[in-house]
Amino acid sequence: MRQLTGRIASVLYLGGSLIQGLAVAIIIPFARPLLGPVGWGQVGTALSSIQIGIVILSTGLPLSITRAYFRDAQGAEVARSIHGTMSIIGGAVAVVGVAGSLLPPSVLPPGVRIGALILATLGLQVVVAGGLAMLRAMRAAHWFIAVSLLTALVPHLVGLALVTRYAPSAPVYLTGFVIAVGLAAVLVAVLVRPTFDRRHRADVVQAFKLGLPVVPHSLALMVLTQGAVSVLFLISGARLAGEFYIIQVLATGSIQVVSALNNVWVTDIMDFADRSLQDAFTKTASKALLLGSALTLGASGMAPFVLWVLAPDSPGLSLPGAVLPAIAVAYVVYLQCNTLMFVQARTASLALVTPVVAVVSLAMVSAAALTSDLRWVAAEYTAGFVLLGVTYFALLHSWHTVTWPRRELVIAAASIVVAVASVGLTDRFWPAALRAVVLGLAAVGLLLVAMVSAPRPEEQSTRMSTATR
Repeated sequence: MRQLTGRIASVLYLGGSLIQGLAVAIIIPFARPLLGPVGWGQVGTALSSIQIGIVILSTGLPLSITRAYFRDAQGAEVARSIHGTMSIIGGAVAVVGVAGSLLPPSVLPPGVRIGALILATLGLQVVVAGGLAMLRAMRAAHWFIAVSLLTALVPHLVGLALVTRYAPSAPVYLTGFVIAVGLAAVLVAVLVRPTFDRRHRADVVQAFKLGLPVVPHSLALMVLTQGAVSVLFLISGARLAGEFYIIQVLATGSIQVVSALNNVWVTDIMDFADRSLQDAFTKTASKALLLGSALTLGASGMAPFVLWVLAPDSPGLSLPGAVLPAIAVAYVVYLQCNTLMFVQARTASLALVTPVVAVVSLAMVSAAALTSDLRWVAAEYTAGFVLLGVTYFALLHSWHTVTWPRRELVIAAASIVVAVASVGLTDRFWPAALRAVVLGLAAVGLLLVAMVSAPRPEEQSTRMSTATR
């Protein structure tokens, strides 16, 4: 399988992520009117629940797959065995969900049917998650993007087609997810060929032990990411939950872009080969912080215009939405720390730190939800991610394992301050268009600096034996 590294892989991951984000953003104005506020709120809540379930069932194994892959000559086989284990777990859950969703309406109420469809999609997504981890380790960025589109973009397209053809309801829309993600699961099985070799049983057990602390961490992280929609649904109703799900596109979109680029960053750090860990981390973290800062500024500047397209009938969403992209930089810091913790096999802290941060964040969001003011909800939601990044930065700094690039850290902190502070000045001292231009120019400048400072292709590690991988 062809391997893609460096800027080519980065462009592919970023391009695929942007296509997914833009396509989903284009679909929302069509799906929302068809489903109505309540139906769209049910879909948003279901998708948030699926994301939470994925991280619970995955038990941190995707990163364990990447770590195992680069371990030694037998790493690829060990990684495939871990993926095989994930496929068994996910497949079992999917079978239960599909069986439940096929029961007649007289037996299964609509609300329970949604739950069955959630289980089916969840199980299939777990199978795909293991395959994506393998494709990332194999540096098969082109196939990684193809599978990602099949699980993120195509389900919305199929769901939209189904509600247009049959009935405008949440269960029909979610059926599209089962169909599309099922196709993705078949594709990764063909590309990666998961196995379960008994010779590597001890390695699989070790992967579970390494990933076990990741279970509460991952659950807390998804609560941090998706929990606000559920909180609003319970406290303020489906309508406000649906509105926040729309502006949350700016947060999840930023996270999606950063996570897409992290597929390159995590392999560059884990496969540091003859370089020192410090050297690999400095190059990767410098580029990551600059790109995260550029994303924060650019997305924040464009937020009012994006939300005007997504929800032209809700002008009050523009200001709270402009705050959310500040999450990008904080998430970059968290991802870099998370990779270092897996490299050093020191994941125990994940089981405590992230749940505490999530509880604090959820409490802040719940208090804000009581006001039914999305501006406060967005502010508290963003503050939770900033707290996440700062906490993990402080933890890794106390280990004295690596040194962070100071200049890029200052730029990252400044981008958050500028993005958030400038929101309060919009429409008072300067129009949104001028703010977008200023922040956009700053974002372009940071992108140019990141490109200039990026390592050349020949500097990338070439430690990968195609004979065994």
